[in-house]
Amino acid sequence: FHAMETHILGNSRALDRWMELNPAGFAYDEDYDANRVRNSGIYLLGEKQAFSSRFSMSYPREDRAEIFARAMMPGNGALFEKDAMQKKLAALCAGIREAYQLEGYEGVLLWEQYLD
Repeated sequence: FHAMETHILGNSRALDRWMELNPAGFAYDEDYDANRVRNSGIYLLGEKQAFSSRFSMSYPREDRAEIFARAMMPGNGALFEKDAMQKKLAALCAGIREAYQLEGYEGVLLWEQYLD
């Protein structure tokens, strides 16, 4: 996904407001070492879940990469039932479709399998 992200960011505006999809007051660590000791708190549990793992809270690119990876795997429907996760997945999928000129494709792409 990291290689795709460069193309998506350069050819779509769908991810321009990514930070607004995070809980109010949340900030990425922007540091892998600091992230290892982060208190993930409620952001990984229950209805307020907004991240797939503590690692995804390190950088926006890691957040997007984990969402993409987990969206491609079977058995992750419950993860994407959470409102914040659904919004992030929708933004990511819109960005991929726009950047790769797939807006007219009517099928469901693998990473879209959990979109409402």
